[in-house]
Formats: sequence, structure tokens, C-alpha cells
Amino acid sequence: MTPQSRRLGQEPDRDAYRKSIGQRRHELTTAALILDVNIPLQNIETVAAWTRTHFKVRPKIKVHKCVEIARLQVAAGAAGIGVPDHCGVV
Repeated sequence: MTPQSRRLGQEPDRDAYRKSIGQRRHELTTAALILDVNIPLQNIETVAAWTRTHFKVRPKIKVHKCVEIARLQVAAGAAGIGVPDHCGVV
């Protein structure tokens, strides 16, 4: 996907990404986020539980650079997602 098509709102081919699930690192043909899904889910829940008795947080997407994780954070109660100016968001 080109940056231009991303700006135009076209979604990437998710099936192409799903084919990489379960492959070993050396089998991946491009850079990829590799993580144990349970760890970020536990971290998101820990922060969400804390914010219920304190104040809302606005996580920074530059930490993980993953839209799916950002969506999970917002669904768990984040006040939004912080994006640095240099990211070129349109």
C-alpha cells in the first residue's frame, strides 16, 4: 500500500497480512510487528483499571505504531490517542 492510497482511506489487503500469522521470523518477507498478544491486552487492562479510579490517559501511538493496538486502547477507555506532528497525519 502506498502512502497516497492510505491517505485516500483505502484499507490494506488484510488477507495478505493474515497469511503471515504463524510463520517464523525468518519466513516473513517484510518488516512486521511480532508480539505475544496477551501482554499488550494485559497492559491495556491494567491501565484501564487504573484510569477508572484516577484520570483518563491519552496513549501515544508512536510507542507501538499499530492502529489495532490503538483501537484496543480507545475501546478500553483511553481519552484518545496522541499522534506526533511529524507523523504526517492527514
